[in-house]
Amino acid sequence: MSDWKREIKKEEKKDEIRYTKRKRKEAITKSLLQEAKRRKNPVKSRGLKSVESDVKKAGEALINAVRKRKK
Repeated sequence: MSDWKREIKKEEKKDEIRYTKRKRKEAITKSLLQEAKRRKNPVKSRGLKSVESDVKKAGEALINAVRKRKK
């Protein structure tokens, strides 16, 4: 296989990995947001925007914890 084909394959693989990571992060964030909405969360009284930001932070923390555990 020529070098340029190999480079294209590498780039496609990197793009695929980035895409799957982003989708996984969005799915976790979405599920945590649904969970927060379903429960009678005291955070909810502060408004939906703050709940969304709290959930995103929690989702990112969860993803980071999983990454650290894998290493």
